[in-house]
Amino acid sequence: MFFNKNVVTMEMCAFIGKSHEFFMNLKKAGTKIKKNVANADFEKLMEFEITIPENFDFDAFRFENKKGFCYSEPALIGKNFKSNISSEVGKKKIVEIYQPKRKKTSEDCLNFIAGQNGQLPNVQGLAMVWQQAKEKLPQEIWIIGFDQKENLFRDSGGRHRVPNLYQFSDGDWYFHLGYFERDCSADHCVLFFRDCA
Repeated sequence: MFFNKNVVTMEMCAFIGKSHEFFMNLKKAGTKIKKNVANADFEKLMEFEITIPENFDFDAFRFENKKGFCYSEPALIGKNFKSNISSEVGKKKIVEIYQPKRKKTSEDCLNFIAGQNGQLPNVQGLAMVWQQAKEKLPQEIWIIGFDQKENLFRDSGGRHRVPNLYQFSDGDWYFHLGYFERDCSADHCVLFFRDCA
């Protein structure tokens, strides 16, 4: 079959023009158009809501829930981690969890979260999610609570440590610190917040 290039080009131009006109009319009508921010390198596992509690204190959380974890990293203490969300008491947040489909650096993960308009949870956010919705979290996969590199705790070797949770198949929980300098792979997932609409 043969195509007339001039005809095809004219039809494509007409289609683009009509599409533009359609979206401009939607905009005039006040309709919000969501941009497609899907990323082929990350797969969405789940989303749900939590509420930012009043006077959340990570050290108190650790003490009250010490029997809830089969292991908790000794360096996981409040003074080692800056809270990003302490001023948003009572606000509902959407929790989103994505899994990388291939190996990714921590910077790749931060860029992905930024592209989703995500808010970084750090250790306090992970603890709030565990406290309110641990039954919704995936099993046998590392759940990472990123923050910007400069806000993370640095160990005696100068390495930046990233908080993460892990639930074994028997239900036991592990509160751990990974390494920002190591890559994330398919046995990891990233957790972040978004504001409710």
